[in-house]
Amino acid sequence: MSDIKIEICSVAVESSVITFPDKRTGEKKTMDKDLQQAYLHTGGQYPLPFKIQLQDRNKPYAIGEYTLSTESFRVGKYGDLETSRHLKLIPLAPASISKSR
Repeated sequence: MSDIKIEICSVAVESSVITFPDKRTGEKKTMDKDLQQAYLHTGGQYPLPFKIQLQDRNKPYAIGEYTLSTESFRVGKYGDLETSRHLKLIPLAPASISKSR
């Protein structure tokens, strides 16, 4: 089991527009970002809030607990480990229920 636990508590999506200069032309460009609130559980008293960027605003993550897919990581150009721009979450399996009679 993974030690990384991410919790989604709401399916609300926050949209924002980011403006930045184009590296080649210097022209202003805009990019739409659709974000969903998430919480990273690190073992401390309180989880750490962060926003996860969605690839499709119409498909937010369902309320529940997740871990990170291996697709969320890559090796950077200097050989260091990085997270990719779009994190991919995998639902954690619900705890098995024991049926004792």
